Amino acid sequence: MKHNFQIVDSIPYGFGVWNIPMDDMPGYLPLCEEIPGTNHKVNQDTLKIIACSNPEPVLKAAGLGARTLKGCIQQIERLRKKAAMGIISSYGRWRLQVLEEAYPIMACLKWEKESE
Repeated sequence: MKHNFQIVDSIPYGFGVWNIPMDDMPGYLPLCEEIPGTNHKVNQDTLKIIACSNPEPVLKAAGLGARTLKGCIQQIERLRKKAAMGIISSYGRWRLQVLEEAYPIMACLKWEKESE
């Protein structure tokens, strides 16, 4: 299935990284808006992409549920607490490593905030 993406300079509020392969568009991150009340169903009419020099770690983190910068930070903090208490599994340590690799890349992207 082919998708049409709008190229953007910043990630609109309410959008997150969509962890789909972008082999035909290297150097870009796909962005999507989830339809509320669905199980991660994506609005096909509002797909966007943003330039990213190293998208792979971010796509991997999105596959683990960290589709936004805020989500990535929350998961890192939760896993670091578990590690500090000594109750983190090897899978948890791997997830933490993936998220910590993605975080600086995600932090360099421009994320639009909710308008007040």
